[in-house]
Amino acid sequence: MGNKKKRDRDSNGSESEKLNKNKNVKTRGPSGDTNIAVSELLCETNSILFGDNRFQLLDSDVFVGSIESSETDVRPLDQNMEAQGRPEMSNTSNTSNNSIEILEFLKRIDGRLVNVEKRFDTLMGLEKKVDNFDMELKKLRTAFEDRNRKLEERISKVKEKVESANFCLGMANSKVVELEKTNVRLQ
Repeated sequence: MGNKKKRDRDSNGSESEKLNKNKNVKTRGPSGDTNIAVSELLCETNSILFGDNRFQLLDSDVFVGSIESSETDVRPLDQNMEAQGRPEMSNTSNTSNNSIEILEFLKRIDGRLVNVEKRFDTLMGLEKKVDNFDMELKKLRTAFEDRNRKLEERISKVKEKVESANFCLGMANSKVVELEKTNVRLQ
C-alpha cells in the first residue's frame, strides 16, 4: 500500500512542479473568483492577528538577556493558538515554530558567546598576571646574573691572589732552603 503511493507520487512529475503546484494561486474567499497566493494570505493573516510590531519585538529580543533567559520555557505560537481555540492558524504554525526555534537558537548562541567572552576576559586577566610574573622573573634573573658576575669577578681576584701567594711562598721556601745551606756551611 505504501509502495503504490510512493510510485504514484514519483510518476506525477518533477519535484519542482509538485512544489509549484502547492504554492500556485488558488481561489479564496466567499465569491470564489479572487486569486490570492498562499504566502500573501499568510502575510496578511499574520499582520492582522499580530500587527507589524510583533516582528519588531521578535527582532529586538534576540540578543537581550543571558543564558538564564534563553533557557526559559517559551511556548510556540501554535500551542498558544490552540490554547486560545484558534486551530485555523495551523498553516502558519510551522513558520512561526521555525521562527521561534531560530530565535531560541540565536539566544542560546548569544548565551554561549557571553560565556566565551567571560572566559576570554578571564584568560586576558590571567595573561596579564603571567606577563607580570614573567617581568618579575626577568628582573630576578638580571639581578641574579649581576650578582653571579660580581661573585665570579671576586672569585677570580681571590684565585689570582692565591696564585701570587703560592708563588711568593715558593720563592720564600727556596730562600729558606738557601739560607739553611749557607748556615750549614758556615757552621
